[in-house]
Amino acid sequence: MSGPRILCVVVSLGGYDKTVESINRQTCPVSKLVIANKPFPEFKYIGERAGMAMRDALSKECLDDFTHILRVDGDTVLPKNFVEESLKSNADLVGCGGYAQLLTVSVFKDLFAYIYPVDFAEDTVISQAVIRSPHHVYSKYVVNPVNPLPKKYPITSWIKNGEARYRIGISFLLTCLSFRDRRSSTLVGFKSILIVMGFLRAKMSGCKQYSFVTSRSLTKY
Repeated sequence: MSGPRILCVVVSLGGYDKTVESINRQTCPVSKLVIANKPFPEFKYIGERAGMAMRDALSKECLDDFTHILRVDGDTVLPKNFVEESLKSNADLVGCGGYAQLLTVSVFKDLFAYIYPVDFAEDTVISQAVIRSPHHVYSKYVVNPVNPLPKKYPITSWIKNGEARYRIGISFLLTCLSFRDRRSSTLVGFKSILIVMGFLRAKMSGCKQYSFVTSRSLTKY
């Protein structure tokens, strides 16, 4: 079978009708659509639950039957040419983190051995692994998805954000310069302080960093 074979996974516990509708309207259709909606209540943070839901959904598929994995948040709407234009970039990964990511199956196998990361910043783990790899090609969005409305996150989530930045290899300077996330209505200055606190706590405790982290690659997310 020629052409791209895309496995699309929507991560959401509900309210994803508009997301699914936008996927079904793609000018380059996906081959299979899966809803990853298991709650995994044993995990406290959204990213960890999303990562586990993705791992669970992908483990039930024969990934070698596909060329790409399209991960989409259940509150994100894709323009109808999102997949088509992303494929034209010939990148191994399109999308830095959150909302939507189009990843080649071959790179997912190479970098993660088909095991999706379970992490507070699971989507950023994927993007940073590709960005830092000398053998793979990364691209920012060619066509921007429609982002969801801002959300409120618990205070502890910003400390976890800082810890995740350290694990992923974001530099301390870039962490200090972090600004308000587009999806959050939390006060900018207060959030940034908590992120820095989390980063320093992870560093001082000797938190293990991902194997793809190198001193010469310091990328912001």
